[in-house]
Amino acid sequence: MASEDFFDAKQPERLMLSVNRLRGAESLCDFVIKVGEKSFPVHRLILAASSHYFEGMFLSNMKEVKDGFVEIKDIDESGIEQCIEFIYKGKAKISMKNIQNMLHASDLLQIEALKILCSKFLLKNLSSDTCLTVVHLADIFSLADVKNQAELVVVNNFDFVLSSDAFSSITKNDLLRYINNLNVTYQTTWKAILKFVEINSSAVKKHFREFLNGIEIKKFPFEFILKTILEEPFVKDNKETSDFVIAFLISDNEFLEKNLDIDNCFTLKSLAQNLSSDSAKIIINQFLEVNFEGIVKKQEFCLISKEEIVCLLSSHKIECVPETVKYNAAIDWVKHDLQNRKKEFQGLFSLVKLEKIPLDFLQNTVKFQTLVKKSEKCTEMLMNELFSRLSIAQIQLGQQIFIPANVFQHVHGEMSHRVLRGIILEGFPPQIHAIEIIYYFHGGSFQGLSYRT
Repeated sequence: MASEDFFDAKQPERLMLSVNRLRGAESLCDFVIKVGEKSFPVHRLILAASSHYFEGMFLSNMKEVKDGFVEIKDIDESGIEQCIEFIYKGKAKISMKNIQNMLHASDLLQIEALKILCSKFLLKNLSSDTCLTVVHLADIFSLADVKNQAELVVVNNFDFVLSSDAFSSITKNDLLRYINNLNVTYQTTWKAILKFVEINSSAVKKHFREFLNGIEIKKFPFEFILKTILEEPFVKDNKETSDFVIAFLISDNEFLEKNLDIDNCFTLKSLAQNLSSDSAKIIINQFLEVNFEGIVKKQEFCLISKEEIVCLLSSHKIECVPETVKYNAAIDWVKHDLQNRKKEFQGLFSLVKLEKIPLDFLQNTVKFQTLVKKSEKCTEMLMNELFSRLSIAQIQLGQQIFIPANVFQHVHGEMSHRVLRGIILEGFPPQIHAIEIIYYFHGGSFQGLSYRT
């Protein structure tokens, strides 16, 4: 009669129950696992059959084999206890609180079946609340599939993840990868960076340039980099980091020209000077010249140096700018620091083309300006221009012409015959000669003058 195989499906379970009962009674145990203050009596055969770690140990001549025990350091007692429970019972109580200890122990003891259970638990409990923790654990214990799934949840819920406590577990490389691949606003990206820096302040602040190097910084708007990133204290106070950001803003000429405007030109001018970027300085100075009428309205205009305002007023590129604008720019610049700059006014005034200024502006504004009145040279330039405006048709040989006093009200001190006569002679064509000048006074005050040709 042919033999027939019979199989009792419950025998393996009964066997393990019996072995576990023997372990509980510490019967026939031939090895001890020591962790901290705890000792776990076990059976070598059972451990070797379930763990590559113990199989390798028991098949060698290691000291622990002869001693009959192994002391495992730097590991949590509960993790080892859960591993032993799994080996003998085939089940484990896994939670988010103990899973790191269990993964650590199962990874160390090379119990692959338990690691698989832990992986399934992580995937089952994957959510926006746990995704960063799962990424962290998967990264530590080389659970590639789990990490990929968890990172998808991170990417899809980044705003929420950013505000969670688990954000502290994120690594620099992971954060950089998320930032460079996420479809989120630049504000959210910068918020994530700031939070990461806050959590890892000492390490990151010191090497923030390296951190910025990993960011696709061109994704940030130019103005955001200039006014937010560059003004962040840990960027601003670290020369290496701030120089890196400044260089990004001004080193690419095309990029600089595209983003240069009235509101940021003076800030960028200062940055270019600090970084000694000659090409950036040239581009910015040309912008100031072309946009002179706009930049003089900015408060920063009054902070430029004497050499810079002289260069601007002398530039042929501002010839189309009304001379009244140039005049007011000179006045505003001097008055910003009157005590130290008033001596520079005469030179600046000479750069203004008075002949292009409307007569009413000369008479109603320039002649009443204190800076002009207190400068004999500026007064003389103004007088020359005013006399040159007299219509040649008015000048007739042998005719006496009266010039009212308000033409000369801007002259400081007493009007001298010499100065007036010189101005008159300079103001008329060479064929006309003033042969007589008559002054008119009333009640001791000057009213005007006339001259006979």
